[in-house]
Amino acid sequence: MRRGAVALMGVLVAGVGPMLVACGGDDPSSDADRGSASPPPYGVVRPRDAVDAVEGEDYDLVHELTPSEGQSTVAVLPDGRLVALASEDHDSYDGAVFVLELVDAASGDREQLPAPWRDEPEAYPLVTVLEDARLLVSWDVREQGASTRRSMVLDLATGDHEEFDMPAPPLSARAKVLSYPQPDADGRLWFQTGKQTCGDGECFSPRDAVLWSYAPGDERPRRELAAVDFAVHGDLLAWTDDRYDDKVHVRDLSSGAEHEHAVDGKCGVTGLVASDALVVAVCGLDYGRQVVLDRRARPVADLRLSYEYASVGDRWVLISPFAYDTWTGRLLRLFHRGSGADPTRELTDDLAVVPLGEANVVGTFAHWGVLRLRSAR
Repeated sequence: MRRGAVALMGVLVAGVGPMLVACGGDDPSSDADRGSASPPPYGVVRPRDAVDAVEGEDYDLVHELTPSEGQSTVAVLPDGRLVALASEDHDSYDGAVFVLELVDAASGDREQLPAPWRDEPEAYPLVTVLEDARLLVSWDVREQGASTRRSMVLDLATGDHEEFDMPAPPLSARAKVLSYPQPDADGRLWFQTGKQTCGDGECFSPRDAVLWSYAPGDERPRRELAAVDFAVHGDLLAWTDDRYDDKVHVRDLSSGAEHEHAVDGKCGVTGLVASDALVVAVCGLDYGRQVVLDRRARPVADLRLSYEYASVGDRWVLISPFAYDTWTGRLLRLFHRGSGADPTRELTDDLAVVPLGEANVVGTFAHWGVLRLRSAR
């Protein structure tokens, strides 16, 4: 097993899961970028505001493919290739081994990626797309009753990969590491520690929560600040101070400039997702509400669309089955789903992967589509 420092310079293209989950000036969505369009006024956006997306007008279908049984996408690369997660035991996830595949959406070819976690019981790899065709993959390693976060940087062009462990922070009694590492623009990885109570399948906001950062190969992490919820993307850091706090802080890591916004109404932020230009605050007290802020913490939109976490780019916010254009205020319905929730929904810039066709009785779809979202009708 290889160890060593790994350069992560030139960062995040897309994140995963609720951690889901880069660089630029104070306002990357400048008037020059937008053309002559003015940003839409801040307001509530609901499903009834959506129009059905039309191929050739609202998006272009780049690729269509049929997934293997049990697969779900965890990332879409800028060139349209997909990173898919699959279980080697399709009948049950209990004790299953999870693997990652690189899927060429144009040809349908699949390549299984290195899986150093294969011998770890129930290890679940979490994927972040970096620039220059690289992936950051993290998972848990259990040794002598203790759990360690291990990460791998994989170069998709060469197949080379390097592994490193998260350095152990000094912890008080009952505190533990709570998050997987998230990279910033300088190649540092951020993670959270704290005391957290879990029960009935739900974990509550941690107490005494602290953010740490480290460079791959460091023996000790650097203490950053106290934060209950956080998201890092390139040179943008967003966080909240307290449990169910409605005040979101946003810091430019390159300049040190900080801004904050108190979300109106009864929100109770319980999650954050970030991109180069946008921050999405997930409301825990107003179920299904997600508030979009820009990198100066100015409110952009109040989305009341779904309980599912958003995938966010510099311009678009994807909350299945909707795509919201923060530049024009358009809300597109990309597909019609059944009674269940399909896990296939990722976004990188204007490139989205969504299910296609009609959902079956359990809400899953037989096909995936890679779509390029268009600027305007």
